[in-house]
Amino acid sequence: MVRPTEYTLRSGTPADFDAVVELLSESFHETYDAEGIELERLVFEPERTALAWAGDRLVGCSGSFTRDLTVPGGIVPSAHVTIVSVDATHRRRGLLNRMMAQLFSDALRLGEPVAHLWASEGRIYQRFGYGMASKEIIDVLQKTRQPFNANGIAQAGALAGLQDDEHQRKTRELTTEGRAFLQSEFSRLGLEFVPSYANFVLVKVGDGRAVFQSLLREGIIVRDMNSYGLPEWIRVSIGTAEQNQRFVSELEELLSAKGVAPLAAV
Repeated sequence: MVRPTEYTLRSGTPADFDAVVELLSESFHETYDAEGIELERLVFEPERTALAWAGDRLVGCSGSFTRDLTVPGGIVPSAHVTIVSVDATHRRRGLLNRMMAQLFSDALRLGEPVAHLWASEGRIYQRFGYGMASKEIIDVLQKTRQPFNANGIAQAGALAGLQDDEHQRKTRELTTEGRAFLQSEFSRLGLEFVPSYANFVLVKVGDGRAVFQSLLREGIIVRDMNSYGLPEWIRVSIGTAEQNQRFVSELEELLSAKGVAPLAAV
């Protein structure tokens, strides 16, 4: 049996990237193509990782992104913890605790008073999580939470989805097919978009807020990205085939209308 003391725990280097991708691919049962790997490489911050090695084999990884977090009263630097994984053959040995302890220590050293988990399987389960705090803090959060907060019914559905393998398979297929359709249609319309591996696509439409409001009047909700510093972009989630087709039809009609984000302007 391998003991925790036999692990080597250290921060990463750029040379560790391929081993991290291999471990994440095995842990999350996800295959990255060449383009996806390069996109991951762009956001990889090796100096903010905690990697566990058993000899020359990577058996655990964790990391964080350099980000800011909006909290009541202002904005603070925050460690966005992600890419957390332990090889299936090396779990329940205290390895995860050691990696997280190093990440938190590094966050304090970098002057980041807050660390939070930044991860989801939104392509299949949507996004659900929980937080623990005092009643006073929860009361403040209740006043400032975003409109699409999960209610009790949605939480019950999420728990059911976690146990339904067939639902997961169908959702994965629906997302893959819908994403390919939307990106193909954006190319046909001459719209710039960011190739996606998630359950939504970022697309440049001209005046993102105007397009958002016009689509909203037609009963279609997208997200304008003005608050992210991308006023010309919207983010659209992938729906059913019928929903995707309706969105594209409404968007094409909107972009073709005089004075509303014409194609020549995008």
